Amino acid sequence: MDSAGKPRSGSVAIAYRAQAANTVIGAWIPAGPLAGVVGARTSAVLNFTTVDANPATGLQVTTVLSTLPAGWRSNDETLSCAMLGSDSGCQLRLSYEPREAIQNGKLDIAYTYTDSAGKPQSGTASLAYSADLRDSVIAQVSPPGPLLVKPLQSQAVTVRFQSGEGASRLHISSGWPSAESGWSMDPQWPGCASIARGADCVLTLAYAPHAIAGPAVLALAYAYTDSQGHARSGVVDISYSSLKYEAYVANTDGIRQCALEVDGSLSNCARADVAPPSAGLSTSLIRASGRRAYVASAA
Repeated sequence: MDSAGKPRSGSVAIAYRAQAANTVIGAWIPAGPLAGVVGARTSAVLNFTTVDANPATGLQVTTVLSTLPAGWRSNDETLSCAMLGSDSGCQLRLSYEPREAIQNGKLDIAYTYTDSAGKPQSGTASLAYSADLRDSVIAQVSPPGPLLVKPLQSQAVTVRFQSGEGASRLHISSGWPSAESGWSMDPQWPGCASIARGADCVLTLAYAPHAIAGPAVLALAYAYTDSQGHARSGVVDISYSSLKYEAYVANTDGIRQCALEVDGSLSNCARADVAPPSAGLSTSLIRASGRRAYVASAA
């Protein structure tokens, strides 16, 4: 009845959802959305519990943790908990270290378990996240690598340093490529006295291996001063290799040595000064010696 004495009616809507007893939920710590900063590492914990006091068993994270979105990492290949309840300590620990800005990201972690009634169940815990360039300088490498360069050939590599809020006094603090076989850069490169917001500071390198070498990583550590006057640092990793793959192919006139290109084709075939493998009962013979393989047909 209103203030004038007239009868009135209305309704109120209450949103609700019923969960089955013993449901396992995954709660993120912090709750999210997670605001990351490019070049900085943030931790996130996914805590699994049941909604009641009854225990669940056999929880297994089914998301492949090695294929998480860019910037996300887990030190564990998977997570499994034999039993969990309302306070079980069943947790998945992740870290987020973005290398580029992103506005709207979503991380989904799928899991399965068995409830107290013995029924198999599944669920997904989602976390919204973002990343900005707030006062960080990031380095982007082109081509991104890993580089594969044959001996006596050369590959130019560009490193672009980018700042979200502006930076100054950027320089390479360690890992100078002159100490790495085949790498070179201008020893007089002055660094960048200042980097305007949204602008680039460019460093050009060259990789020209003189001999065969296995896979390696060139780690360039850089230091700079952010827009607030704080000393900051970062590291850019460049994966590379000068490994020259060779194939030894048997023909009617002996064994030929060929270069195996990246696309799988053969080139520069020439007679190899090696003894062919002896024939046996198999239709093909392979003999390995170090990094070489000898292949021949056998009757």
